[in-house]
Amino acid sequence: MDNAGYEALMAEYAEIEERLYTRAVLRDYRLGHRLRRQLEAMEAVVVDGSPGGWDPYDPYDVMIRVEALRNASGEPPVWPDPWDIMRLCRHHADRFGWKTVPLNADSALTVLAVRAGESGPGPWSVFKRLSGVHEFLGAHGVPEGEAVRFEIRVWPDDHGPAELPGPPEDWREDVYHRQGPSCSGGPTAAVRITHIPSGRWVRGNDYSKEANVSVVHADARRLMRAWLLTDRIGPDEPAHRFVRPPAEPISRNIWRSWSPPDVEAMMTGGTSEEYRAAVSAISAGEPGSVARDLATGTGPDQAG
Repeated sequence: MDNAGYEALMAEYAEIEERLYTRAVLRDYRLGHRLRRQLEAMEAVVVDGSPGGWDPYDPYDVMIRVEALRNASGEPPVWPDPWDIMRLCRHHADRFGWKTVPLNADSALTVLAVRAGESGPGPWSVFKRLSGVHEFLGAHGVPEGEAVRFEIRVWPDDHGPAELPGPPEDWREDVYHRQGPSCSGGPTAAVRITHIPSGRWVRGNDYSKEANVSVVHADARRLMRAWLLTDRIGPDEPAHRFVRPPAEPISRNIWRSWSPPDVEAMMTGGTSEEYRAAVSAISAGEPGSVARDLATGTGPDQAG
């Protein structure tokens, strides 16, 4: 690291140290956790002496958004759905001891917040590699042998103030809160935030009886802020390729009910050998082959 780089890093380090004692940080422990992880990561860069490969967003928490894309039949799959993929993300976060908070649990779109503690790696450093389109064979509710796709977007969460940027007239916020027996089957609290100039919108909901509208509202605002944060990540930054993933699938795997793909395999990307074998068997018209059974989701737990 040259002197100029070292001085810039130390200046940023001193600024973060000062922020730790501001009123805003003392009111929001999650922001404090992120800043402490950031200091820890910067100390490691100084020791290593090579900041070139360091992603400044690595200490950040994340918002993970999973959406089922329409397939050739025009309908999303019955199974798996976005919540099945979100469940894999929650299990992966558990390995690091991170907290996960569902922000939206619709059948076509789900959002999960992943939050770390005061030290160690930030969720962005792990889950950013999941950002992109993922394709699976073995889905139910679609024609046999047809692949389904899910778009996973991972956004860094800076835990800044919950206020939305820009003039108030740029925003529309719809808040719903239902109580009583008539609300069964739907969310008891829901918030939809729309950025009018761009048309972007996010939604948060809570199906529990103890739903807190103010919490759902604050989480929906944080989700929108995380989305807007991606606009400030330039093409020369390491995080850019993760917030602007390619349109084509970054991974292709088999989805089996008794053994769904591991998140790490999805992050690694590429096409699995099982997927290749299944596609070859389907193309060759081998209905009784093991590869076709894998591709159509049949297996020992579905027999009989």
